[in-house]
Amino acid sequence: MRRQARSLKGALIYIAQVHPGIAHAVSRVCSLMAKPTHRSYACAKHILAWLCRHRALGVTFGGPHLQSLADLQPRGAAQPPMSSLRDASLACTVDSDLSGRALQKLSLAEAAAAPPDRASSRSQLGYEFSIAGGCFDATSRRQPSTALDTAVAETFACSTAAAHLINVTGVLRFISFGVLGADPVPVWCDNEVAVMVANDASSQKRMAYIARRIRFLQELVKLRLADVRSVPGKVNPADALTKHLHKQTYREYMARLYNCGVSTFC
Repeated sequence: MRRQARSLKGALIYIAQVHPGIAHAVSRVCSLMAKPTHRSYACAKHILAWLCRHRALGVTFGGPHLQSLADLQPRGAAQPPMSSLRDASLACTVDSDLSGRALQKLSLAEAAAAPPDRASSRSQLGYEFSIAGGCFDATSRRQPSTALDTAVAETFACSTAAAHLINVTGVLRFISFGVLGADPVPVWCDNEVAVMVANDASSQKRMAYIARRIRFLQELVKLRLADVRSVPGKVNPADALTKHLHKQTYREYMARLYNCGVSTFC
């Protein structure tokens, strides 16, 4: 069973690179890759069944209004991710949850009786990059360190997405012969503290233990590679990469990432 489970999970990891709809589920299932359980194997089969029911589903890029590379450049002020006025330029949304077990206060007897789970105290981060209306890169995985509060988890996720943004903009400049990739990329985050810290070097006193992450993020903002902006938590598509959502909310976010109609996911 374990060999078959690892084989299926490995295939799902490969598929999740082009299917943002299963990125979060695959990340959760594959956290038990070393010692697969029967339940994790069954969940992996459920993901495969979902893919079978949506064989014709894929991310759609472009549209009749896009005729050249110049149409992919930013147009005026950046619009929120779920806005109908959003342009086709490169944009990023990022989110992170806070693991519930990280804040639990257990007695010594309860802690000794609880099964060891090294990943239980680490938050889940997720971010996606979109251009020409569709998502071309979505990531959902555990953070390598333990965050003590939501602001730290969100800031860590922002710095991780911003680090990946350096490669994305470099490749974009190369393949477009310098037409794209020169403007600051809006990075939408639904945590006001993380947005404030990214734009203000004097507001990180209580987050000193991730000071290097904060400083790195501030440098990217200063160099005009990233533009960290605030977005309401109820209109952030990256939530689908870190949290379990209501079906209708999930469908709306997936319709935005796949650049298709909501009815496609019904």
